[in-house]
Amino acid sequence: MFIVVAIMAMEVMPMVMLPSSKTNAASEPGPAPAAVAAKAPEPPRAKIEARVKFTGMQFVVVNDGAESWSDTEFEINGGVFSGGYQTSVGTVAPGQTVTIGALNFAKPDGTRFSPLQVKPTRFRIKATIAGRLNIRSVTWD
Repeated sequence: MFIVVAIMAMEVMPMVMLPSSKTNAASEPGPAPAAVAAKAPEPPRAKIEARVKFTGMQFVVVNDGAESWSDTEFEINGGVFSGGYQTSVGTVAPGQTVTIGALNFAKPDGTRFSPLQVKPTRFRIKATIAGRLNIRSVTWD
C-alpha cells in the first residue's frame, strides 16, 4: 500500500510516492523512492563593464568587458517608475567605443533630450550578455 503526498510551496513540487508504514510480509516491495534531482547552479551573471563620459553634447560609452552586448539600450535620467530619454544602439563589441549625440535620446512621447535645458544625472545601460539581461547605472552630481 502506498500513500500519495503532495507538497505545496511557492512553486508546484512533483508528487512523490512514499511507502506506507503499514507493510505485511506477503506484499511485494514497491519501487524505490524517487531520487530528487539537484538543480545545477546557474553560471555567474556577466556584468556590464563600461566607462561613460558626457562631453556636454555627446555621450561616450566604452565596453570595457570581454563580452559583446546585444540589444543594447541607453537611457538618460530614467527613474524606477518613470521613463527617461532612450536610444537603442544594437550590438557593442568588447573594447568598442560608442559616441552618441545628446539629441539622439528621446522619451517615448518624442520629447528630445536637450543638454542645454536638462542636466544628465543618471545614465543606464541595458544589454543582453551571454543570453541574460543586464543593467548598469552610472550617476553624476
